[in-house]
Amino acid sequence: MILPHAWIGLGLMAYTGFTLLWLVFATDVSGRVVSNRTYLVKGKTTYHVTYGWRSNDEWHTKEEGVSPGDYGVLTAQPNHPVEVRDFTLGPFDRAELEGVRPPIVTALAVLCACAFWNGVMYLFFRMFVLIPRQRRRLVREGFVTAGVVTAQEQAASFKGKFRVAYEYEDKAGHRQQGEMFLNVPATAKSVVPGQRVTVMHDLERPEQSVIYELSGFKVVSPT
Repeated sequence: MILPHAWIGLGLMAYTGFTLLWLVFATDVSGRVVSNRTYLVKGKTTYHVTYGWRSNDEWHTKEEGVSPGDYGVLTAQPNHPVEVRDFTLGPFDRAELEGVRPPIVTALAVLCACAFWNGVMYLFFRMFVLIPRQRRRLVREGFVTAGVVTAQEQAASFKGKFRVAYEYEDKAGHRQQGEMFLNVPATAKSVVPGQRVTVMHDLERPEQSVIYELSGFKVVSPT
């Protein structure tokens, strides 16, 4: 099941793609200002104009926020003529006033919002889905070897997380170093530097490993 946050991320990706198409393929069409209004939000006045234009034999209107200077120019006379940067793809349409802000600024703003949202979602997905799946796979299929804890400390780069570092010898006899980041302090503090632990590592990529005692999974013998 896809969570609502993921749907938002997918929607942002589609919207970003459409905005990039608008940036490249939009055309300028003539329009006019049809109305204007101001809003008082938390003691600050914002300025908006509604403009209309004809595209594909249909009349469209859109309200857009503008700066005080642009507002004064656009409302200086009734039905002030404007240029509209318009792009239509099937039932979808995007338009902005020409000259109010550079189109590249709009595209970059949408791209940054998409990258930020999906970046945050990926961090949560990695934390709650990918890492637990990897640990479960290593517990089920990994090569079992002995290891020793070399450090146990609060992670400097991850607030609220604890870092446990360890060393182990892989199946080929090479010394490897690993680390785990844990959200539960009690779990992290259950081991101390110098303590011997059970390590399970991937046979093909021995640098991928997990301390069995801290993995959150248990091996159960079939009955």
